Amino acid sequence: LKQGIPSEWIGFLWAAGVLTEITFLLFSQRLLRGRDYEWLLILGGVIGMVRWCLSALSPPFWAWALIQMLHAGSFALTHFSTMQLLDRIAGDRLPVAQTLYFSLGSGAFTGLATLAAGYLYENYGGRGYAAMAIMCLIGVTIVAAHKLRNKLAAA
Repeated sequence: LKQGIPSEWIGFLWAAGVLTEITFLLFSQRLLRGRDYEWLLILGGVIGMVRWCLSALSPPFWAWALIQMLHAGSFALTHFSTMQLLDRIAGDRLPVAQTLYFSLGSGAFTGLATLAAGYLYENYGGRGYAAMAIMCLIGVTIVAAHKLRNKLAAA
């Protein structure tokens, strides 16, 4: 509401993001099978940076629909890629790896990030979204550094 979006439209925006995410996940196996999942993680992080930077600009209503649909890239693409990487890396320990991923990534870390986001939004309004772009940048940097290190080690 602080962004000037009428409350009756907030549900529409939320639904647009979720519908795009579900559609992406429905077709992701067919579209992305055999791709380099580390690059897909990086792409998802870059989409996240774009999404959160645009959000920090307090754009007009029509832009929010696009920003919400970028959720398919910032969340669904990274989630899909993470699941594929866990499947490849964890082997017979996949249930343990998924449990750690969900409990730490979706549980503890998301809880802490949500608390921080509330503080940032309360004190900085929409500009607080820039912190989420920084979190995406950190993730992209970690995955890219790991990928580069593996490439150099293989050379």
